[in-house]
Amino acid sequence: MAKYLPNPGKSWLIVKPEFEEAARSMILDVNITSQGQRYLGLYIGTEKGQAEFVRNEVAKWEIEINQICDIASNEPQLEYAAFTVGLSKCWSY
Repeated sequence: MAKYLPNPGKSWLIVKPEFEEAARSMILDVNITSQGQRYLGLYIGTEKGQAEFVRNEVAKWEIEINQICDIASNEPQLEYAAFTVGLSKCWSY
């Protein structure tokens, strides 16, 4: 039987802002935030944090689309493959 040994450096504890200091004083090895964190491709946290997360994702997508458009002018088949195999899979939600 395999054991699950969590990596504290990769773990996040999301707490309400009023409990953040108390959580930091009790738990030392885990990342702690009151804004939120990405979890399995989604964002868990405040609306402000969620809006910032979505804004950053859209900015990344915009850069990637512009790069693909540059490729398309010279290599349309390569652009099609890059979009269908790579970039479109990032937009699953």
